[in-house]
Amino acid sequence: MIGQLEFSDENFDIHDTPESFKEFITGKAFRGAGQKLRISLRPGLRESMYSVSFTEPYLHDKPESLNVVGSSWERENYKERYGFGEQRTKGYMGFSKWRKDTWGRSLSFRWENVDVGDFSSAPPSELKDIEGDNMIAGIGFGIGKRTTDDRFRPSTGYEFNTGYEQLGGDHTFGILTGSHIWYRTLHEDLAERKTVLAVKLLGATAVGDTPAFEKFYAGGMGTYGIRGFRHRGVSTRAGTNNDPVGSDWIFLANAEVSVPLVSESLKALFFIDSGVIDSGGYRLSVGSGVEIGIPLLGSVPMRLQFGVPVMKDEDDDTRIFSFSVGMQF
Repeated sequence: MIGQLEFSDENFDIHDTPESFKEFITGKAFRGAGQKLRISLRPGLRESMYSVSFTEPYLHDKPESLNVVGSSWERENYKERYGFGEQRTKGYMGFSKWRKDTWGRSLSFRWENVDVGDFSSAPPSELKDIEGDNMIAGIGFGIGKRTTDDRFRPSTGYEFNTGYEQLGGDHTFGILTGSHIWYRTLHEDLAERKTVLAVKLLGATAVGDTPAFEKFYAGGMGTYGIRGFRHRGVSTRAGTNNDPVGSDWIFLANAEVSVPLVSESLKALFFIDSGVIDSGGYRLSVGSGVEIGIPLLGSVPMRLQFGVPVMKDEDDDTRIFSFSVGMQF
C-alpha cells in the first residue's frame, strides 16, 4: 500500500515569528500572509519520501509567485519489481507570473543527486551504466493558460501547460511536456454541490542521453497515473529479467466524474484511465472510489480507489486498489 500524509497551510506567514512558545503551539504564529507551506511525509520500509515546500503567491505584491522545495526520496528494488533502487536528494526553485488574461509563464531551476543501485540479477546495460551517484542540474521554461473558476477545486474551465527542461551534469538531455485538463459541471443540486467531469490529456518526450531514472513510467496515481496498474508498472523492459528501464515518450488520456455525497468533503469517483508508451499496446482501465476531505490536515483529500485493467501488456504490473492522501486527479 502506498500512502501519503500531508499538512498544508494556505495562510502561512514566514515573517510572523512566535513571541512565545504558547503562541507557537496554539497556532497564532506564522499566520496571515496568504503564503503556502506544505509538509509531506511518506515513511515506509520499502519507499520513503519527505518534502517541504514554500510558496509566495504574490512576490513583491505582484501576480508573481516563488516556489521553493527541498525533498528526499528513497525506494528499494522490492522483489526486483522496479529494476533498480534509487535515492534522490533534490532542491528546486521556481518562479511564475500570471497575467490578467489568464496566460502565465514560468522559470525553474533543479539540482539533484540520484544514487542508483540495488539491481536485480543480471541487470541490462541501461541500468548498469547509471550505477552509483548521478549529479544533474537543469533549467526549465514553461507557458500555460488557466480559465478555471477555482484553482484548487475547479468545476468549469481548463488548464493548459507546456514546458521544456534542459539538464546537464553527468547526463545531458531534455524533457518536453504538455498537458490539458478540462472541467465541466454536469449537475448542481439545491445545496450547490456540483457533480464535475474532468478530462486530462498529457504527453511527454525525452531527448538526448536520458538516463533510466528520468524516463517515463506509468501506472498508479500521480502525474503519469493509470489506476488499475501498479506504480511504475507500465514501462519499456530490457534484459533477461524484463527489467523496467523507462520509456522515451508517453501519452495519457484520463477522465473522472466526482459526485458529492453527504457533503463536498465526501465524494464518489468514477474514472477511465488510459495511456501508451514506446512499447506494448494501448493500456486502459476503469474504476471507482471515494474521496474524503480531512479538515485537520487543511482539507487535504484522502482517496480510496479500485481500478480494473481492461487493456494491458503481458509484462505490465497491475494493482486493483490504490490509496493516497494529498493526491488529486
